[in-house]
Amino acid sequence: MLFQPRSCGSGQDFIETTEALRFEVSSRLYSESSSSPGEYGALLALREGGRRLRPSEPAA
Repeated sequence: MLFQPRSCGSGQDFIETTEALRFEVSSRLYSESSSSPGEYGALLALREGGRRLRPSEPAA
């Protein structure tokens, strides 16, 4: 289980939880699509701008 409920009484707990979630999301993204978070962000920006690209297509 990735997240275990506990009292988040300090900023350190928040930072550790954020990093664990970031790692899990990045791992799943790569395993399901072979895309890095940076690539996903670029594709999302292009998509929101009206263009659709696949990770294998070069941006022109």
